[in-house]
Amino acid sequence: LCEIYAIRYKENNPKLAGVFKRQAHLSALAVKDGLLRNDGKIFHIKNTFPIESLHGCDEYGLFSSYLLLAGSFFALAALYSDDSIKESLTVSEIGGFSFSLTNSFYKAFCNNQKNYLEFDLQSDARYDSCGLARILMKDLPYGLLPVMGFAKNGSYKISPQFKANSYATSIAPEWIDKNGNTVRLADYSVQSNSLYKLSNQMVKEIANGIWEITYNAFDTTIIYTVDLNTENKIILNVNILGDVKEAAFIIPILKFDGSNTPITTLSNNGFTSIMSDRILICTSDGKAASLDDTCVNRTGIYDRVKIPFNSSKITVVLETSNI
Repeated sequence: LCEIYAIRYKENNPKLAGVFKRQAHLSALAVKDGLLRNDGKIFHIKNTFPIESLHGCDEYGLFSSYLLLAGSFFALAALYSDDSIKESLTVSEIGGFSFSLTNSFYKAFCNNQKNYLEFDLQSDARYDSCGLARILMKDLPYGLLPVMGFAKNGSYKISPQFKANSYATSIAPEWIDKNGNTVRLADYSVQSNSLYKLSNQMVKEIANGIWEITYNAFDTTIIYTVDLNTENKIILNVNILGDVKEAAFIIPILKFDGSNTPITTLSNNGFTSIMSDRILICTSDGKAASLDDTCVNRTGIYDRVKIPFNSSKITVVLETSNI
């Protein structure tokens, strides 16, 4: 599609044509590690587990149909490609924007300074989990922080070496309600039929590079305030308003993706994780961090880091750099 639109705008809007040309190349590179695996095998899932395990594959998601689809896309892109078009920075590289979807898909996206966040506003329990589901940062190894949520009963296959998730998980709070029950934002889904009302007002820009994402769940309100104004740094402020006790923030961190085993060390109020010569440092104003149960998605198996709130608020800072 990007190669086609690059040609469409070549004469009348060369800069926009260059934006699409750049995006075409970035899109190809995004699937490189999934298709051109280190073991020399070609597969259609972006993980490095043994192909025989079918880890991450849907019942309908066969290798034959999806590789043929990908192959046809690359072939068409090659046929349409015009390499005389000069590349320009594309939208994802420029950043400074957010938008939300509240129809068939219920998601919100924030992008600034090469930091990218994706929120599930109302998840499909077969695939996703509610809350902050995807974090991408410049040069952060893919999948070290979650790039998708963790469904409780996902529709896709899980390698026999892993146990199924005991509950849905995302980068999101959990708490004890007034009846003494453990409640998790990640659990709210299309199938639960007991959801907050969705609207475009759930996502609001409150300053340059700072957005507010609000969830209204029963008698509880959860507000994320995200600051993406610094490259390689994300600041998350999370508030819970309502009759809640023992609130804690959950951050899944990669344990194993089929080939990589990051080194993660807990600190008093966060953790550090090292993978591929990059270090991720998580700090907070919460109480002592601890490890909860593991969780698994298409990418791999993750440790759940649990950081208790100070009362009803928590600030979490994620920073990445070279070792």
